[in-house]
Amino acid sequence: MTGQQAADDFVGRYNGKYIDEDKYYGSQCWDVVARYAREEWGCSPFPTVSGGAEGLWRFYGDPRSNPIYKYFDQVSRDQLEPGDIAVWDSTFYPPYGHTALV
Repeated sequence: MTGQQAADDFVGRYNGKYIDEDKYYGSQCWDVVARYAREEWGCSPFPTVSGGAEGLWRFYGDPRSNPIYKYFDQVSRDQLEPGDIAVWDSTFYPPYGHTALV
């Protein structure tokens, strides 16, 4: 399956629906990408490590705390393609960063 197909499948199922993957703090950006990672790619858990979305990038590749490197490659913003997960750093307000499905 391509990233585009995975994204299309996921959006087709969840567009307009409330997603609260971890049952904490309501529906947030992390909940959407965590459910996408789990359902489309089998990536579970999907830890931020830092408690904010920015940790997905900052702690990427640390096998002790963040297994997402097994499922997703870390690329620059100009290499993003449909189906990728974008992550904003802690300069995004509030300082927890932000994440979204491309």
